[in-house]
Amino acid sequence: PELMIKTQARQQMDNFAQNLMSQGLTMEQYAQFTGMTADKMMEQMLPSLEALTNNRCILALNKCDETCMTNLDTMLMQRVISNIVKNAVESIGDKPDGKIAITVKPQRLEITDNGSGISDEAAEQLFTPFFSTKRPDRGLGLMLVSDILLAHKATFTLSTDASTRFTTFTICFNRHLTARG
Repeated sequence: PELMIKTQARQQMDNFAQNLMSQGLTMEQYAQFTGMTADKMMEQMLPSLEALTNNRCILALNKCDETCMTNLDTMLMQRVISNIVKNAVESIGDKPDGKIAITVKPQRLEITDNGSGISDEAAEQLFTPFFSTKRPDRGLGLMLVSDILLAHKATFTLSTDASTRFTTFTICFNRHLTARG
């Protein structure tokens, strides 16, 4: 089942990228934005994200009390989050105390893991087509993540803290309407 889930996820990403290129569309032209709170989207995604972990690590969802309505293409953002979590799971590998924390804040989403970390040199190239720290036949996932986030007018960073070795992918949303909830 683990291999089947990973294979299906990779195939879906490949099909999506090929479909987009064959239509000659930019990510922003393809995206269909609707108002959604990030915490609601994450709650809906939690079961599929837990399946990606294959019970190899702990996945925690942390939400703040304030919600923020953001214009998102939910399907595309689900691809982004799934790709980031999948990379975190792969970074954790067989580590017995592996953890992934997804923190939702107004206009901000953070995904932190305690995997193997990313060197500064690799971090500079991660969003480059066909660059991969894994195998040579990889390297489109984070490029696609970058394109989707840029279409959402989001800013993002990926870094590993030198002292804790925790890696955090931070997404800041710029299109928003604050809604108290």
